[in-house]
Amino acid sequence: MSEGKIYLIPTTLGSYETSDQVLPSYNIQIVFGLTEFIVEQVRTSRRFLSFIKHPVPIDQLVFHELNKTTLHKDISLYLKSIQEGKSIGLLSEAGTPCVADPCAKVVEMAQERG
Repeated sequence: MSEGKIYLIPTTLGSYETSDQVLPSYNIQIVFGLTEFIVEQVRTSRRFLSFIKHPVPIDQLVFHELNKTTLHKDISLYLKSIQEGKSIGLLSEAGTPCVADPCAKVVEMAQERG
């Protein structure tokens, strides 16, 4: 079985109406294929995915919260799906993941695992 991928998904710095400027339609199609996400705040991530009309009902998506207090062992659990062949999305609160937010920890651990 091949490993899954981790997709770094940019979000808008302001209004969601500009989401097409940071997330082209090709990338939106990739996001539509994901059902598991690592996020800074579940509430705003759910709102963003609803706005772009994610085809899977929001209540059926899996969200793992990541913030300054998230433990290393928790991040390892979040990445387990990738090892099992499932791709996941990494959503920042605003802007691009890993730029001035805790998402960099996830990418670092994923790279260490290959």
